[in-house]
Amino acid sequence: MIKITNFNSAGKLTALLFLITLFLTPCVIVNAGERGVLMKFGEVQNQILGEGLHLIIPVVNTVKKLSIRVQKKEISTKASSKDLQNLFADVALNWHIIPQEANVIFQ
Repeated sequence: MIKITNFNSAGKLTALLFLITLFLTPCVIVNAGERGVLMKFGEVQNQILGEGLHLIIPVVNTVKKLSIRVQKKEISTKASSKDLQNLFADVALNWHIIPQEANVIFQ
């Protein structure tokens, strides 16, 4: 016959960490300047999560965070004209994701 003994301190700590993980997993925090794309079994949903704390179903749903802040990309380039004159150009592109279309952009 198997006798069940009391948990030792390591067992109690493991059980406590498991319970904390279980209770905190359904919460997703979307930071300022981000939008959360909600996915159900990897399929992108129409719902876009705004800034703040959101509850999700841990096994079913996942959230991918996308930055909607203005991002800057600079490119320096060099070329030659037809008469062998050197041309130098610096191009700057400022862009951002439209918050209402974050799920379409992610797809």
